[in-house]
Amino acid sequence: MSAPAVTIIELADRADWNRAVVRGPALPTHRHAVIAAAAQPLGGTAKLWCWHSPRGAATCAVITRPVPGGGFDLVTPIGFSGLAHTGDPSGLAAAWTASWRAEGAVAAYLQLHPFQSSEAWKVIWADIAPGLSTGPITYVWDLAPELDTLEGDLARDHKLRLRKWWKTNTETVTDHEHLAERFAELYTAFAQRKDVGSAYRMHHAVLHSVAADKGVLAVGARTPNAPISAVSLFPHAGDRADYYLNGASPEGRHHARGLVWTAMTMLRARGVRWLNLGGGVRAGDSLDSFKRRFGARAVQTQVLRHIIDPVAYARACAHRGVDPSDATGYFPAYRAP
Repeated sequence: MSAPAVTIIELADRADWNRAVVRGPALPTHRHAVIAAAAQPLGGTAKLWCWHSPRGAATCAVITRPVPGGGFDLVTPIGFSGLAHTGDPSGLAAAWTASWRAEGAVAAYLQLHPFQSSEAWKVIWADIAPGLSTGPITYVWDLAPELDTLEGDLARDHKLRLRKWWKTNTETVTDHEHLAERFAELYTAFAQRKDVGSAYRMHHAVLHSVAADKGVLAVGARTPNAPISAVSLFPHAGDRADYYLNGASPEGRHHARGLVWTAMTMLRARGVRWLNLGGGVRAGDSLDSFKRRFGARAVQTQVLRHIIDPVAYARACAHRGVDPSDATGYFPAYRAP
């Protein structure tokens, strides 16, 4: 029986990265174009961690950032990424810790994907379970029921507005060639208009690359004789998909509900069972409410706050003049605003 093996793939090794994602296990946001886009505004280096044992396998896409005092830390990119695994996870956490410590990692902050239950995460990370904490609420939509059942589960205002949208002359567009450039334009203008955080300010080229990726469903909308005014992106892998980014002009905002529904029907046709809609910027805000009203199940996500090298962590905290023993505040403590 072969021993467990760990491979760390650099973003520059696109062919190896793509092969690893295809072989799986992988999450929708592990796709090369998606991770490249997420890494760019952070100024970090993206890597794909791959673990194989005789009875299980796992992958995790991370972005590395230099740490004051030496070394680097790990963070999952925007959206929901983190660890994907299959089979028996025995030894996974130990291999993760040992391999990253050998690479010079100090700490890791992983937003764990809601496709895995909280209890399952506690089993996987049992050796470092004190580092697990609750993350944001997200909404996971089961697409298995018939469309009329899914429509019936919509909140009343969603149902009425969606039916009104269907009666308009709105044209939906799914051609990547037409959508990639338009998405980059719309999202860039949207990010400037809304003054989004720095992690969401991506360059035009990487936005174009994500929208053009064949593993990302792009759906756009326009009214007759007008340009496309809204585009939404949905990375997918196997039977899972994520609602990732949306770009819209002010007049195109009303398409958001219809684009999610249209994408849902297309993803179902591609064999997708679970669509993670994400959550709000803050609990209970208008974005949270918009996603909740699709009738999707609310899921409490988990976050892993992992000190990989305690000595290096304490050194980095001392460099910033913060308390390394504070387990309740900002993590890693040396990155506190």
